[in-house]
Amino acid sequence: MDVLDFVPKTLEIISEAKGVYLVGLKNNQPELFDEMSRCVSKVLKPDYQYISEKKGHGRTGMRHYKCWNIQQQYMDKRWEKAQLCTLIEVIRERTENKTGKFSREISLYMSNQKIVKEVNAAELFRAVRGHWLSEVYNNIRDTTLAEDKLKTIFKDVSINFVTVKF
Repeated sequence: MDVLDFVPKTLEIISEAKGVYLVGLKNNQPELFDEMSRCVSKVLKPDYQYISEKKGHGRTGMRHYKCWNIQQQYMDKRWEKAQLCTLIEVIRERTENKTGKFSREISLYMSNQKIVKEVNAAELFRAVRGHWLSEVYNNIRDTTLAEDKLKTIFKDVSINFVTVKF
């Protein structure tokens, strides 16, 4: 799910229905983002890691996936029913072959999917990769319609919900 859906009530509904979610974490939840960023940078050793490299379209790209069990980390009480238990960090590095221009992006995601073995981690890593496919499909809504800038007076309800079958 997109960061717009990172709302306690939305995640709680999915968890109570025994659903599994994966949602992007950005500065829309500043306290949780800061806490999870600290976990990534200093506190925790990742439970699972995976690196993929891809060449094509005149560039070389590398993705570093890492995930952590964060069930023992402190979170504000409003997140309890969301059952957040896994943190994923993705570092995307890209080099343009002709110009040598290098770019690096770091993204965080959270899920209620428990990582009990490498297979679960790989499944979430694939879902993160698939999320970018949905971002490409929804580019018009994000840029032309400025969907990411929409505001609502109902803070517990997300504005839009998009699913993509993989």
